[in-house]
Amino acid sequence: MKYYILIPLFLCTAVFSFAQKNGSNLRSGQMQSYNPILSSSVNDFVGSDNPIEGSRFVFEDFDKSGTIYTANQLYRTEGLNIDALKHDIILKVGQDSILVLDKNNIDSLKINGRLFKKIEKDDRLFEVLYQNPGIALLGRYDCQIKKGNMNVMKGTTEKDSYKITESHFLFIEGKGIEAFSMRKKDVLNHFDDKRFEIKAYVQENNLDFKHLKDVVKIFDFYYTTKD
Repeated sequence: MKYYILIPLFLCTAVFSFAQKNGSNLRSGQMQSYNPILSSSVNDFVGSDNPIEGSRFVFEDFDKSGTIYTANQLYRTEGLNIDALKHDIILKVGQDSILVLDKNNIDSLKINGRLFKKIEKDDRLFEVLYQNPGIALLGRYDCQIKKGNMNVMKGTTEKDSYKITESHFLFIEGKGIEAFSMRKKDVLNHFDDKRFEIKAYVQENNLDFKHLKDVVKIFDFYYTTKD
């Protein structure tokens, strides 16, 4: 059983001693510099005798390298992740402690080369999948808890499970953020003035509208060749 707790700021030195013993990526003396971005909130990801199956985090593990950007400073560390259920930015210290970072003091962050940032007044993090002056394609991750089904014949109930979904949006300068469908029809409608060129580009490069990385390539093709 593992317990994940927020460590009060006055215990930062103790956290570092613990982290070193458990092979944390944070070095002694470094934790104090994180004080400006630590939150007083507590993440409720706590082990129990009836754990929820699956994961509520955007990344499967906590060993990815990351960079946190604030208005006047950046922090490089490992152990970063995003809680898609609570929309917390979290930092794992040692083997069984999680710190919640204050989103109000963070502009954006990169985890394993992927950029996440807040958009306008929404304090949830959006992944920047593609950006060009005036427009950005964004992804947002949300998590729900799916209740386990009851097996009447056996008289048992399945465990609850986490389910992460990804939604997509466009941020257009001067218009703000709007939902964006990744269906082939809707993508082509967005590029209506170059519909035939897009279709030819997709066919020539063997792209698939069902694959996000291919849709990103289509965005790049359109905006880098746009008159």
